[in-house]
Amino acid sequence: MTKREAAIVSAYTGYLIGSFSDFHAYAEEIFGRPIFTHEFPSIVEELKEKSKKDFMSIKVTEKEEPPEWLYQCDIPFEKYSLVDFYAVEKALGFRLFGWQKDYIVTGRAYAGRRTGKTTAEILHQLLSVDEEPIDFSKPASIKRIATIRQYYRDIWEKLQDAGIETRPVFWSIEDRKKYYADHYDPYKYVRTCLDEYDKGEQSNPPEFLAKCMNIRVPDCNDCGYLNFTEKEQQVYGINSYKKDHRCKCYDRPVYHQTNSFRHDHYIYPCEECQEDTFVNYYDCESSKKGE
Repeated sequence: MTKREAAIVSAYTGYLIGSFSDFHAYAEEIFGRPIFTHEFPSIVEELKEKSKKDFMSIKVTEKEEPPEWLYQCDIPFEKYSLVDFYAVEKALGFRLFGWQKDYIVTGRAYAGRRTGKTTAEILHQLLSVDEEPIDFSKPASIKRIATIRQYYRDIWEKLQDAGIETRPVFWSIEDRKKYYADHYDPYKYVRTCLDEYDKGEQSNPPEFLAKCMNIRVPDCNDCGYLNFTEKEQQVYGINSYKKDHRCKCYDRPVYHQTNSFRHDHYIYPCEECQEDTFVNYYDCESSKKGE
């Protein structure tokens, strides 16, 4: 029921529902003049007669449908988008607002809390199929994160049941291991170089490739992109330990992955280098790997 309909019912029945100011404004509208509050007891019958037509014209519906413009997307390329919004809405069981579709496609939103922003953000993440997998394999640190992850899972399962392609999600460590076992080969670049050498397509392959085949993860000490090696750091003196080893290619810190009780000179590559199958490690012209 709208505020105007509440004012109409109040005028016709004599029982106030809603705000008195809305009822007062409606009464002055149908009388066509200002009405003082002390006049209402004396104009009850006339007020009922004047509001009868509006009262009888009130439509009774099971549910008031929102206007269609709420579901229209502002972006002109909605129908050309790679996201099938009809299939997504059918899988979820409800319609998406226009601004939610905009968020899913562009990643931009100007809505606040309790407006459906979380749903739109989850769909934006899940439907970005070309992005890296979402990793939920580690337990949630707080209850709020666990709740949001459950929202992710509910929506992800509905999209999966509908056959909609989504971004890979790791719900457990086993999911992550299985994915990388199927999609990730750390020796892909090495094997390619050796295959090209065997076929005569590469006349002078780096000699260190065969040696690296026996190393699961390369040592950044041998890479020319490292700002300074462990040996150089020790030569600089004790103050140099306040500085991080950094990869100049990815501009990321790299670590020994050991503690002070068991120090290892081995420096492990960053995640970006591993994801690129160490291609920049092998291509680095100023590397020390061939020495």
